[in-house]
Amino acid sequence: MRLEHKNIIFCDFDGTITVQETFSTMLMEMLPDKARQVLEQIYAGKSTLAQGVRMLVESLPSSAYGDIIDFCQGKEIRPGFVEFLDFLDQHQTPFVLVSGGLHVMVQAILGPLTKRLAGIYSLSLDLNGPFMKVLADFEEGDELLAKARVMQMYNYRNSIAIGDGVTDLNMGLAAQTVFARASLAKYFRSNQLDYIPFEDFFEIRDHLSQMWSK
Repeated sequence: MRLEHKNIIFCDFDGTITVQETFSTMLMEMLPDKARQVLEQIYAGKSTLAQGVRMLVESLPSSAYGDIIDFCQGKEIRPGFVEFLDFLDQHQTPFVLVSGGLHVMVQAILGPLTKRLAGIYSLSLDLNGPFMKVLADFEEGDELLAKARVMQMYNYRNSIAIGDGVTDLNMGLAAQTVFARASLAKYFRSNQLDYIPFEDFFEIRDHLSQMWSK
């Protein structure tokens, strides 16, 4: 029987934990022409986001793995993240990272902080061939990583989703409480769905502190 958590956090990585969208920026820098071509196909409806991401990553030579790690050095984490993890430890609340990006980038940017997370779900790479191959254990429909499916692996009473983009939509719709910014906030707002806006993790910590003290 799985342990039931009173509260649990499911959080996106790119543009949520990181200040900038590191994954898409990396692809644009390493594959500028191909990235523009694939983006045009996605906007034209000729390709899904998942297909586009796979196409781009699998255009990178396996030898570029070190370049990806180098790209991640010094990338900024959103203010309050470490303090937020401290707060969750005090409340015995697990933090699960769910990212449609690459695990190597999560590891390179967060470093030892990854040991403080209850789980990390992201895309792995097979480097055995001349070009990288995406390994997506939670691929479903148009999603390379179906975040709502990851949520189903845990047993909890209340779930809190934190995200910033359209790839966080299903995760947000499946959660009891949603902290959203950027395009995810715009979607929830335009569809008159409840969400809590945020710009840093201090705001999320303070809001949850009030909510959980009631």
